[in-house]
Amino acid sequence: MKNFNSIATILSFTILVASTLLIFLLLYSLKKNDDERRDLIITKAASKTLLIIIAILLLRLIGISFVLIGIDDLMHPISLLNTIAIVYFISLYYKYHYGG
Repeated sequence: MKNFNSIATILSFTILVASTLLIFLLLYSLKKNDDERRDLIITKAASKTLLIIIAILLLRLIGISFVLIGIDDLMHPISLLNTIAIVYFISLYYKYHYGG
């Protein structure tokens, strides 16, 4: 069990670092001076990410109030950071490539 926890921790950090690097690569590809499209893409991606993370936290709060078994392991701080990074990357990628 201890070996599994260390592997899971290493995997979580790897996903977090990879997501962060991908976000920086997308932001770098959007780098232009006084580009209104870039500002709009980043703002919309950040607002969508914030709404999704708030929804996740509200669902967690509802889950805790109903005393679901195992809910404490669901939102470990590293997994929350991974979730935020992945959601932001997906939102930024979608806005950048498809303009939605």
